[in-house]
Amino acid sequence: MHRALIWCAALLLTWATDFVCRATATPAVRETQSVAVTAVQSDARGARLRVDFSREAFSERNSSDAWDAGNDALAQGALWALPEGIDSVSLTVLSAEWRRATADEVPDTVWSQSPADLPPLCSCSPVMSLRGMALLSLAIHPLQPNADGDGFRWCTGAEIALRYHGTATAADSRRLSRTFYDLARPLVPNLDEVIPAPEARPESYLIITNPAYAGTLQSLVNWKRARGHTVTLVSTTTTGTTNQQIKNYIQTAYDTWDEPPVFVLLVGDVDDPNPVASWLVPGYYHPWIVSDHPYTLIEGTDYLPDVLIGRFSVDTGSDAATVVNKCVTYERTPYEPQGAWRRTMLITGVRSSPGYYETYNSAWPTLEWIGRQFLEAGNYDQVRAVPYPGGTASQINQWIDGGVSFVAYRGFGSPSDWAYPPYSLSQILTLSNGQMLPVVTSIVCGGGAFEST
Repeated sequence: MHRALIWCAALLLTWATDFVCRATATPAVRETQSVAVTAVQSDARGARLRVDFSREAFSERNSSDAWDAGNDALAQGALWALPEGIDSVSLTVLSAEWRRATADEVPDTVWSQSPADLPPLCSCSPVMSLRGMALLSLAIHPLQPNADGDGFRWCTGAEIALRYHGTATAADSRRLSRTFYDLARPLVPNLDEVIPAPEARPESYLIITNPAYAGTLQSLVNWKRARGHTVTLVSTTTTGTTNQQIKNYIQTAYDTWDEPPVFVLLVGDVDDPNPVASWLVPGYYHPWIVSDHPYTLIEGTDYLPDVLIGRFSVDTGSDAATVVNKCVTYERTPYEPQGAWRRTMLITGVRSSPGYYETYNSAWPTLEWIGRQFLEAGNYDQVRAVPYPGGTASQINQWIDGGVSFVAYRGFGSPSDWAYPPYSLSQILTLSNGQMLPVVTSIVCGGGAFEST
């Protein structure tokens, strides 16, 4: 069950950075896409980084349709670990190399912008916290106005200095989590140098349930404890029923328990008959959408989670029993643990959408990138693909029925369907994949609106 929670946090971290750089005691280079970052120097007082863009970076970006997002589409990002106790970071561009941009490289919509409208070459975020790990997000925008104000230029390389403000201290080992650490490690190049890896062990659960489901959850609690996890099961009679009361309970557990919870599970839908409260956050197509993510924001003022949260959005006792049984069975008696389906994933979504958001072309390259990450990690050897146009619901069902352990969708949709390729709850009901149950990431408008289902 907690594998799905881990992937949700992984997505947040992946969105926070566009590439990975590597820093070691001796300067090393990590190149991803067409950007290379070299850690020249790093210690408790700051760091000096070298950033290089190859010529291909500009032609590749220009040949895509990413320009419609403006100069931000060209931004490159990186995460950097900071010592505990650092309050802020100042960034200085020490030097930069340039080449002049030609008119055919930059569309008129960008060319006509005022230089004042463009972001700086390099900038950094406030200090963020990811489960006791202090992080900094770096943003690099290679397209900049010429020094004389006439036209634009590309940055081909730069050296930047980071200066830390505050008193460096050791990280609080009580809060550190190996699950979070392993998520961050591929994306934060200097993590090993700043924070020692926590011990790998079963980590703790906090289950908060509507009182109606407490008895049904006992088999899940027993199973997790048998696997070595510390599990605390409480009902909203104990925590309180409002979202703020529940958040306060999680906060207190995080701040004071000997084993602060890593996994938080809420059991119950947000509406009657047996609710567990959630939050409403500002939406894009809808003014407000439901989300449990605010429960995870324990440290700092950033948007990175400090616990991994999930919800059994059930309405009845029989619903709860079905979900609990499915989760326990999936872990206790895994189906074909060495089967080929375990090493197969499916990507499906929008390659292009003529007549509807014609400039929306980022979904498929993103899915292909995800597929490459799965293959390069070595745990997967097949990536099935159902793109739109051309892909159909029957093709999606064919691959799922044949066996995949992960499904990634990116495109348009709602709480009850995907728009391209068209796929809805009615197709799910016709699946015959049996015990070959995949993890599914469905990144669409309102796709997580569990109050609608």
